Parts: sequence; structure tokens; C-alpha cells
Amino acid sequence: MAQPEKVLPLTSLRFFAAVAIVFHHYFGASFPFAVHNRWVAPINDYSAVAVFFFFILSGYILSDVYLRGKSSLDRKRFWVSRLARIYPLYIVTILFSVPHLLTARRQHFSAARAYLGTAATFITHALLLQHWIPQLGALNYPSWSISAEAFFYLVFPWLGVYLWRRSTQQAIALGTLWFVISWSVIVIGADWPRFNIVPHAMPLFELNLFVLGIVLGKVHFAIKQNPQRNQRLRNWGATLGAAALLALFAFTEWKASIPFFPIHDAMAAILFLILILAFASGSPLLEKLFTPTWLVVLGESSYGLYLIHAPLYAFLLGCGLHPSHVFFLLYLCGAIALSIVSFYFFETPARKRILRYFHTCSREPR
Repeated sequence: MAQPEKVLPLTSLRFFAAVAIVFHHYFGASFPFAVHNRWVAPINDYSAVAVFFFFILSGYILSDVYLRGKSSLDRKRFWVSRLARIYPLYIVTILFSVPHLLTARRQHFSAARAYLGTAATFITHALLLQHWIPQLGALNYPSWSISAEAFFYLVFPWLGVYLWRRSTQQAIALGTLWFVISWSVIVIGADWPRFNIVPHAMPLFELNLFVLGIVLGKVHFAIKQNPQRNQRLRNWGATLGAAALLALFAFTEWKASIPFFPIHDAMAAILFLILILAFASGSPLLEKLFTPTWLVVLGESSYGLYLIHAPLYAFLLGCGLHPSHVFFLLYLCGAIALSIVSFYFFETPARKRILRYFHTCSREPR
């Protein structure tokens, strides 16, 4: 089967999601008055849910690449491809963060305890287990989501294939049931913290987002098999995308009236489903707006931006720089530039080398 083509509007959309996370983490330190602004503060606070977008998008893309038109999956090929894509830059940013964590711990603990604790933290991160054992501390805090993704990849060859073999209606029913049950447990746990198991197994409860992405891939595949439905989706794709984006911005205002975060986050996940389907619809307008080469390059580099932005920020502060308007703008440009350099001159060559080492090839677009 031919290698699937990359959905360029979705690739470009990844860049904006990554930037939203950067803003959520560090915009407030450089623009303290802005984050208390009536309009800016809710948007900056709400931008953290962009991580949910990546979880859902991951399920959608992987189902489209590995399951479309197939009923089985080469597990070794899949796992090696995923390892080659995410691990090289991930481990480098983890190593880069070790000195900062070690220095911080030596200020509060004995040298032996600081070294042993940091070594344990590094090992859990190297094994992609930190989201299961957060008590050991964090290296490059955003990397928690990579730990969750690693769990998704581990179960995908069985879970994804199982869902794909079901009818579209069955897949929708199973995905919806899983979503409702998972979020119900989160809601109940928030009310009964003494019996809350969610903090001890977060990847398991975030798996529902990845499942939604797989189900979305199944639904979109079914739509594309029907020319009339597919054409309607193309015609309405831009409208659906605009509606989803407007609703996401509206939710920033409704957060005050819906303060319970599990309900709020679940509603955002549903809107991300619509947004991803819209950008994958083949809408002529979205294709025109989100396929310029420079924007696709930024989207391809979004993984680097996500992993690089926190260590870079800590490094700049360690050099004696202080947050300010100019500092943030230069920092953001520097993080984006480094992510592009990383994608072309480190991530891509490392990925190819790993694939060659394991004598395999990837079905994933570059």
C-alpha cells in the first residue's frame, strides 16, 4: 500500500497548538499586566488544553496511517517508527534539563540524596514512565505528555485494530462510552479526593482522548467512502473549523460559569474533534490558507518547539536574563528557529538512522 499523504492543514495547525502551550507557560512572566486583562487572561489560561488537541490528533493520524484499509498492523514496524520519531529529541532535552534539576535539589538536600534522586528521575524519564510516577520529579516538564503518548503507542496495535474492525456505529458507541466513563471517574475523583485513583494512573484516563482520535479516523474514513458525504464535508469544512475555533474562544468566557475543570476540558475535547475533522476535510479554503510552505515547515517543527521551549527558557534565565516584553518575543523567535533547525538537522537524520539500524521503514509521512 502506498505511503499515506500528509494532511498539510493539520500539519500547520500543530504549530498554533504548540505556540498556545508556550504562551500558557511563559507569557504571563513577561506580560504580567496582560494576563490580568479581562480578555487576554482567560485565553492564556485556557490554552493549556492544546495538549488534548495533540492527544486526539495523534489517534486520528496514526489510525489513518496504519489502519486505513487494513485489519492488522506490524507491531515492530509501528513501535520502531514511533520510537524513531519521538525519542531522539526527547532524550536530548531530558539530558539538557538534568543539571538544572540537580542544582535545585542540592540546595535543599545532601549531595548524595540529590544525585540519587536525580538519577532515579532521569531513569523514569528515559523509560518514558514519568507520568506514572510524578512523585520522582520532572525533567523538562512538558515531557509528561510524551510519557502519556508512549503508553498510547504501546496499546495502539491492539486497541486501534480492535476499534477499526468494528462498524462505524460500534466504534462511535465504544468511543463515546469510554469517554463518558473516563470523565465520570475524573469528576467523581475530584469530589472524593481520598478515593481518587486518577492522579496515580493519568495516562490510563487520558487514553480516552487518543481513542476519540482513532474513532474520528474511522468516521472520516467512512465519510470518504461516500462521495456525496465527502463532498458535503469539503464544502462545509471551513465553516465547521471556524465554528469550532469560535466556540473554543467562547469557552474562555464561559469558564467562570463552568468552573469545574473536568467538564470544561471534556467540552474542549469535543470541539477539537470537530476542528480536526474540518482541517482534514479537504476544504478548498482551508487548503489555501494552511498549506503555504513556510507554515507547513512550522507545523513539522512543532514537536521540537513543544520539547525545546521549556529547557530554553530555563537556560536563558540561568544566563541572567529577566522576563520582559522584548525578552519573550526574542525567546519565542529563538525557540521556533531552534525547532526548525532541530527538525531538519537532528530529528530527521536521527529518525532515518534508527530506522536503518532496525532494518525497517516507516509508513509515516516525513
